[in-house]
Order: sequence, then C-alpha cells, then structure tokens
Amino acid sequence: MDSFERQWQRWFPEERDKEPTPPAPGGWTTARVFLVLVGALALFILISVLKGFYTEWLWFSSLGYGDVYATILRAKVIIFFSAAIIFCLLFLGNLLLATRLAPKTESHFWPWAIVRRLQSILRLNVILGTALLALIFGMVAQGNWLVVLRFFNRQSFGIVDPVFYRDVGFYVFSLPFLHLLQGWLVGALIITLIASAGVYFLSYAMQRLKFDFTRPVLAHIGGLFIVISGLFAWGYWLGIWELVFSERGVVFGASYADMHARLPAQWMLIAVMVILSAIILVSISRRNYRLPLYGIAGWIAVAILAAGIYPALVRRFQVEPNELVRETPYIEYNIQFTREAFALNRVEEQPFPAEDTLTSQDIAQNEMTINNIRLWDHRPLKDTYNQIQSFRLYYDLDNIDSDRYIIDGEYRQVMLSARELSAEKLAGQAQTWVNRKLQFTHGYGVVLSPVNEVTTQGLPNLFLKDIPPVGKFTIERPQIYFGEKTNDYVIVKAKTQEFDYPSGDENVYGRYEGKDGISLDGFLRRLAYAWQLGDFNILISSELNPESRVLYYRNIGERVNHLAPFLELDDDPYLVVFAGRLLWIQDAYTTSDRFPYSEPLGGGLNYIRNSAKAVIDAYDGTVTFYITEPEDALLRTYQAIFPGLFVPIEQMPESLRVHLRYPLDLFNIQAAVYQ
Repeated sequence: MDSFERQWQRWFPEERDKEPTPPAPGGWTTARVFLVLVGALALFILISVLKGFYTEWLWFSSLGYGDVYATILRAKVIIFFSAAIIFCLLFLGNLLLATRLAPKTESHFWPWAIVRRLQSILRLNVILGTALLALIFGMVAQGNWLVVLRFFNRQSFGIVDPVFYRDVGFYVFSLPFLHLLQGWLVGALIITLIASAGVYFLSYAMQRLKFDFTRPVLAHIGGLFIVISGLFAWGYWLGIWELVFSERGVVFGASYADMHARLPAQWMLIAVMVILSAIILVSISRRNYRLPLYGIAGWIAVAILAAGIYPALVRRFQVEPNELVRETPYIEYNIQFTREAFALNRVEEQPFPAEDTLTSQDIAQNEMTINNIRLWDHRPLKDTYNQIQSFRLYYDLDNIDSDRYIIDGEYRQVMLSARELSAEKLAGQAQTWVNRKLQFTHGYGVVLSPVNEVTTQGLPNLFLKDIPPVGKFTIERPQIYFGEKTNDYVIVKAKTQEFDYPSGDENVYGRYEGKDGISLDGFLRRLAYAWQLGDFNILISSELNPESRVLYYRNIGERVNHLAPFLELDDDPYLVVFAGRLLWIQDAYTTSDRFPYSEPLGGGLNYIRNSAKAVIDAYDGTVTFYITEPEDALLRTYQAIFPGLFVPIEQMPESLRVHLRYPLDLFNIQAAVYQ
C-alpha cells in the first residue's frame, strides 16, 4: 500500500476496504450542513434579486414606462439563461464525453471506500463548479444586454467607410456584438478544454495507467483545440475591421502601414490558424504530440513578425521618408469622418464684415439687442440671490440659468434659479428621520431677474421673487420635489404634515397631489422598500398609512439616466417657467466610440448627437423624451428597442419649444474638435 493510501487510512480509519456506513436517519453530516448553508445563501440572493425586480417595476410603471423596464428585464433574463444553458450544455456535454472516453479497468489499486469518497467529492464539485461558471458566463452575457439589443435592432447610418465600404452601423452595432460572441465562446471553450483534460488526467492517475492517450481521447481534446483555433481565426477576421480605429498612424483610423502591412498580417494569422487546425488533425491520426507544439510556436513567430515587426518596417522605410504623400488620403478620410461624426459638416461659414464705428442710429435700430446684453455674471448673482431670497438656511439657490421670455410685451433675456431644499442644512436637533423624510420634502419657488437691470441699491431687479412667488408670472405649482439637489428619497401623504414654506414666524403646511410615487399600501411593499432603500423605519414607522407614497430617483439627472441609461446627459439642465409650473429641460445625447476614422476626444468619444430633450416636471416628476434628431441611427435603434419611450418634437407645446437652447456641452465638444 502506497503512502497516499496510508495517509488516507489515517484520515478515515473506519473506511478500510468496506462500504461507507450510511448516516443515521436525521443525522447532520458535513455535506448536508454545507448544502443547507448554500441553499440558504442562494435563497437569500434570489429574494434579493426578485426584490430589485419588483421595486424597479413599480417605479417604471409609476412613470408610465413599464414597457421600457419590461424590455430591459426580458432581455436580461433571456440573455442570462440562454448563455447559462449554452455553457452548461457545452461544459457538461464535454465532461460527460470525457468520462465515457476515459479508459476503465476492472481492478482497483485503491480501496473501494477511497474510490467512492473521491467520486462523491468530484461529483459535488462538478455540480457546484458548473453552476458557478454558468452564473459567471451568464452574468457576463447579461451585462452586455444593450450590445445585444442594439445588434438585433440596428439601423443604417447611410454612410460607408472609405476603405472597406461597410455601413457605419456595422462598426457601431454589429462589430461589438460579434466581438462579444467570439470572446464569450473562446472563454467557455478554454474552460471546457481545461476541465476535459483534467478528467482524463485524473482518470489515468486514479487507475495508475500510463499517460498514453487513446485515439478517441486525442480526437476529443484535438477537436476542442481545433474549434478554439477557428474562433481565434474569427477574431483575427474581426480584427481586420478594427483597423479603421487604429491609433498607430499620424491620425486616427487606418493608415498606410495598416492597410499595406497590418491588413496582410491579419490574413496571414488567419491562414496560420487554419494550418494549425490541420496540424492538430494530423497529430491525432499519427498520435504525435509534438506537432501541435511546433504549430503553436509557428503561430507565435508569425504574430511577432507579421503583426509587429513587418508593419514597423513598412512605416520606417516606406511611410516616413514620404509621409505626406503616403498618408494624405487617410488624413482626408479622418477630416471628413470627424466632421460627420461631430455634425461639423452642418456648420455654414458666412462672412460677417465688422465696422469700427457705432452711431446712435445703430443703437436705436437694435434696441432689442441692446436691452438684452447680459451684464450680470452668474457667480455674484448666485451669492446675491442666496443673500436676499433664500430666507432660511435650508434653502439653496444653487444654479443660475439663462432663458428668454415675453415680459410686458417685450422679449427679455433673464436669469433664474430654483429655490431647492437642502435637508442636510437643517439644525442639528431637527435632523430627525421624520423631518428629513416626511416633513421637509421639497423646495419652493424660483427667483428671476433680467440680465442687465439693477435697483438703486445695486441689487438685481427681481421679476419673480419671494415665498409664495410674486411678480411677472403666475406659478400654480411652485413646489420642487424633483431638482438638481434632491438626492434623497422622501415619503409623501404620510400622517405627518409636509412643510410647504415659511410665513413670518409660522410655517405653512401642504400635501403632495402629484402623479409620481409608489404607494406603500401593504406590508410587502413596505418591506421591499425598507430593504431597497436601506431604511428599516419604512417598515416600522407608525407615521405611514396606506396613502403614503415614496418618491425616489428625485435628482433629475439620476432620474433620466435610470429611465434611459443609454443616453449621455448634459451637465447643465435648465429650469423653465411654463404654464404655471416649473419644468426642467435636460439635454440628452446619443454617443459612440465606434465611428470609423473619427478623431476621438477624451474618454474615446468620437460621435455625438443631441438627439433628445427630456422634460421633467419639478412637482410630480413626469418625464417626457422629445426627439430632436430623428435621422440619427442610434436614436432610431433605441426607438426600435423601446417603441414607447420617445415622442416627436412636434408634440412639445410651441410655447415651451421656444425655450430650447443649443447645449453648452455639445458646443464645447465641437469647439474642441475644431481646435
């Protein structure tokens, strides 16, 4: 008996050459305890996931976008289970094949108890390992749900690249999906290959057989190698299209060296992988283990020479001595596609001759322009607003916006700021859960003044001021439940009265009457949101009643981003006084880093369109997405994925549309590209 068996008998002295005694009925073995703990953990994770689905569904549905969440959830579930099932079939199918192909002998050199114990341990490990790996590969696929949906709903840009003549949509939608699929399959097959090889080695080792694999075993392992080689060849083929994103030339995009050296190198690597597959086939038939090693060495050599050294030589001896001539066509491609990607091809240059004389007649003829020249700077104006119009320490007039209104029959440029509530600025003794979550729930009103008028005291001439607001506009809903500083959840319609606004030494209280909010009308919902928001008080507070509603994702940027996570948002949403209400307008962009030949900015961005404007009601949180770039292929793709999310800009009231402005972030990006 060898040393391993002696060691085993020291560990398990009762198992010498006999079947293991079954545990007594109702007994708790280590394996059973472990399974119970694993089951409890899995149940907890499952309940947590279902809780997240439930609360998200309630939130999206409260805004009328239940179909949007249903689409996202359905895509994630289908992708996850499809990937997990495919992995299980691939992985377990190969393991089962390996167990059947592995040689078996009638005699055992180890005691039967040892064999049975090892089989039990291996079986449990295979089950747990497969489940864990399936979970990982399923989550990887699910995390790319938007890549998958964009591929299956892709739209044409109507623009073809200048070197491969493929529509830009191929690079934006199809190529990322194909890379995802190729990478996922390579990872799954490499794991499968390692596990299958492990089965064979373990089988041979346990039976003390010489490691002289049979032809069926070699065919199985070799077949996996061939499939992986084919996937690598596919990856090299996809790499051909990636040349349009090359950063190795004088400008972004495929250069002379890329097209005349790296492109042939990619085809050479594809040929090498085909040859390597043939070598593996030959090695199986001849049972020659060295041939694949030679093939792999040749692959590495070609990769170094063809993909590394050869392009460098071409660039050094063909491009650099005559760089302008060689690279001129590719520089022109770069300029053309950069202008297209950043919409600079829409800019019209017009001569504007300047005159160095200004007369009183010129001023009289341009009275509207003169009356709207901005004199107030937003920085001192913000401080002034807070000094004269905040009224309480917990109010903030934090962001100054510019807008245009017809006031007293005149077109005026004004500056305005929302009076938002900062609950963290409440006095220390007032920092209670009831105050922060139930009572101090919203800001109130807006301050508005022309850009170029001051009072005799040197202060801005306020067209809209005070609490309640008075001035040139009538505001029926001055409460601000949703804004730029509303970062925490609140609960409305509770037993506790909501603080509305201060009136002298007293306070005026009100009650939320908006559309938004999820009703906490049952134990299940209170439990779900207590867990979701991490606040046990939601479950136990006696201040809540069946009418109580929880408002969360109240920050307008967070709110829009949660509804449409595929849109990039402008850093400066702006406030509009419209029809007696306060509305936020948030510019939203469709962006990509996959536009061929377009020079990228920081972060890789090389395509942008201001394709949508989101309008958010400051009182009830209603969000409407208006289309401003109907021809944008990215937006049309998102419309195909989420049919009810966007509405045409023509549905926006004309009196609100006049307040739209050119986004500052987009202007800065385009200016940076021009530089």
